[in-house]
Amino acid sequence: AETPVKELTTLLSDLESAGLQTEVRAGYDQTLLVFVKAPRELLGNTVYKSRVKDWLYGIVPEHPGGSKTTIVDGAFEAEDILSVYHLYSLFYAISTCVWCTVFLEYWKIQEVDLSIRWNVQGIGKVKFNRPQFKYDRIIKDEAGREKHYFPKWKQITRQLLQIPFVLISAFALGAIIVLVFAIEVLISEGYDGPYKNVIEYVPTCLLAVALPYISSALEDIATTLTNYENHRTADYHEMSLTQKIFVLNIITNYLPILITAFVYVPFGDTFVPWLERMTKAFLGALGQKYMDDDLSFHVDADRLRDEVIALVVTGQISGFFDENIMPVLKHKAQGLYREYRRSHSKDTMLMSIVQDDPEEARFLRSARNQATLDKYNVQDDIAEIVLQFGYLALFSPVWPLIPIGFLVNNVVELRTDFLKICMEHQRPAPVRTDGIGPWINSLDFLTWVGSLSTGAIVHLFGANSIGGGAWWALPITIFISEHIFLALRALVRFALQRVGSEQIRKQRQQRYATRVKHLEEIEADKQQGLMLSVAERERRKSIRARGHESFWTTQIDEGASAAVGIGLIQSVKRAE
Repeated sequence: AETPVKELTTLLSDLESAGLQTEVRAGYDQTLLVFVKAPRELLGNTVYKSRVKDWLYGIVPEHPGGSKTTIVDGAFEAEDILSVYHLYSLFYAISTCVWCTVFLEYWKIQEVDLSIRWNVQGIGKVKFNRPQFKYDRIIKDEAGREKHYFPKWKQITRQLLQIPFVLISAFALGAIIVLVFAIEVLISEGYDGPYKNVIEYVPTCLLAVALPYISSALEDIATTLTNYENHRTADYHEMSLTQKIFVLNIITNYLPILITAFVYVPFGDTFVPWLERMTKAFLGALGQKYMDDDLSFHVDADRLRDEVIALVVTGQISGFFDENIMPVLKHKAQGLYREYRRSHSKDTMLMSIVQDDPEEARFLRSARNQATLDKYNVQDDIAEIVLQFGYLALFSPVWPLIPIGFLVNNVVELRTDFLKICMEHQRPAPVRTDGIGPWINSLDFLTWVGSLSTGAIVHLFGANSIGGGAWWALPITIFISEHIFLALRALVRFALQRVGSEQIRKQRQQRYATRVKHLEEIEADKQQGLMLSVAERERRKSIRARGHESFWTTQIDEGASAAVGIGLIQSVKRAE
């Protein structure tokens, strides 16, 4: 018994003398469990010394950075591990670009295939006019039907107003986002006063509060512009409005990442200390009191990844709640308020005067409930998917789990959207369409910009890039990336168009069969025309004799032309 006691005492003494914390508990049978924990300070000091020793002995080429305190947070360890599986991989960026290009070109073929299969190809020609559509005059189309006409050049001229609207909106939203970003960085890096952990999030919270009001004002302007554009059909009017709102969403979602990637990380070591100095000079004594005197600053390279993760994850989660949870809660609250108002209001209501027929009560209750629901707008769902596609095309090398996150989200949303259409919205109007309209141009644009963005990100943050990631080589990388994309798109488009689809091939075969049928009918008529009756021959002969051109009247008798020709041949032979 003395030996186990001595061994246990020695073990615990050695552990405690090394600064480790111990706890002893009973184990199974006749065993003891000794729990050992390294205090945070001890662990940080030991690991930091080990890293510095590696640097001093030339095992690693660079100083580990950080300190014995920060190294325990795992920032540097995580960065080392991150560099193993995630080097802003060139291969991954190329794979993403290829996938986006192939998917988009395949969808263009599939869009036509579905429109043929569902018999809606060219359906826009037969859609009804919007009641708000103002035409210039009435014309007749190829079939002789009256058609309300609004000149295309007028509509294009009105649509050109989108350009200043987008530029002004981008400048306004961009200026606000840049200002908030700068204040947030300034507080997190330079502020040394009380409540720093709270004040650091104040700019973001203010932006979150103000942004909906700013976006709402810009959306009102977008609605006015869309009404002025005077679209003929309701679906194109709705599509145009949604695309303007989508541009605003692109600015608010993509701009913070672009600022982080191409401004903060490359130039942060220069402009953040300058911003701190300017702020201290502007605030005077207040700045001297609360601003940090140590102006040394090193960019947090993980901020770009954190920014992408935050926007992607929070965007998907908030979108799920906004689409599926909030409408249900809103509808329930409106129903409760409606019942409360009906029972407590002094105003006269129809339902308190007129009693429903018992046989109709259930149906009327359902109809009234559906009438209070919002109308379903398919453009919102398309805009959400296009926004996802943009994240994937532009920023996927930053966080390779983006596609998996979107896949999981979309598997869930396929089911929740079906539930949303059935329960949270009015029954959608069965409007026929032959495609997603201008959204295909948005996808094309995002794919092209993605070829530039991924090339630039891999160049600046990747391990193997032209010129070692130097700025002078960035235009070369972007140029090469863009032209590889253009060549790939042309090749994929040519290949897929040659292959086509089942419905396109069927349509092509049907058109060929129709043309062959017409040609056979023409050939049959031609053969019948060769067998002329005597009366028909005499009729044609009389018409030819009464003709105004004398040249064609000298050989009108049957066989006269042949006789003249034979006579000429015989004359030549006699002359020889």
